[in-house]
Amino acid sequence: MKVRKRNGLLVITLPLIDPPRKSKTGKTLLVASSNGPRRTALKIEGQNVVAIVNVYIRPDDYVKGTGIRQKKKSLKKRRFVQRPRQVEHAVRMKNRRR
Repeated sequence: MKVRKRNGLLVITLPLIDPPRKSKTGKTLLVASSNGPRRTALKIEGQNVVAIVNVYIRPDDYVKGTGIRQKKKSLKKRRFVQRPRQVEHAVRMKNRRR
């Protein structure tokens, strides 16, 4: 990984992972990575710059048929329903504070 300043911009150069590989969790495809924090030779205000970079493809942006989970159709919103025991506990805690 190379990091440098050019024309007021921070330029980070990483090698591509070709073909992209699945992340550890399998939820995304990794395109490029620094594999954790990396101390660079670039200094700003006398301190070495530390960079963490992950470039990935989200499953809903990837081509169908690759084995990556496709974006699910809209899920119905779940409504939170308090159970009687939760309500009793909340009331007891509220009264305890008084």
